[in-house]
Amino acid sequence: MAKKENPKKVAASGSILDIPVKNLVEYIKFFQKNNLRELTIQERGTTISLKKDEPPKITVAEQRIVSAPVTASPLSVEDKSEKKVGQVESVDENYEKITTPIMGTFYEAPSPGAEPFVKEGQTVKKGDVLCIIEAMKVMNRITAEFDCKIIKKVAKNAQPLKSGDVIFLVEKT
Repeated sequence: MAKKENPKKVAASGSILDIPVKNLVEYIKFFQKNNLRELTIQERGTTISLKKDEPPKITVAEQRIVSAPVTASPLSVEDKSEKKVGQVESVDENYEKITTPIMGTFYEAPSPGAEPFVKEGQTVKKGDVLCIIEAMKVMNRITAEFDCKIIKKVAKNAQPLKSGDVIFLVEKT
């Protein structure tokens, strides 16, 4: 009567395409342990590629969305016309306008709850930070291009703006 061999031992002792099965098992373990999507091995003139067909896992980070409350302005009651974001009344034409150079979200302070960079009536020097415009998760500091006094803050905190919208009315000093 012939002795039956354990099939696992037979498979482990053989070879596939001249590569020992023991080596192949080690490659597969390495591939799985390191959670690789693709692995190519060249051994003894043979190339073996291991690939996963499953799509990569996509992790979505939680994002906090801040929006400004919608309020009616006294101007819209008197004027009866809609005031667009960044639009300035004609009486303010005597002042210089500081506009946003890019589309993004206006922030008056470096972080929530912090003091604003500037306040109405404050005098600032050339190069002082006036606000932040967030565009594509990048915080862009907007600085004064000249010495001036902040007359009016036109934009509201966390308000989305488009390029060219007025954010401050100032008077050169």
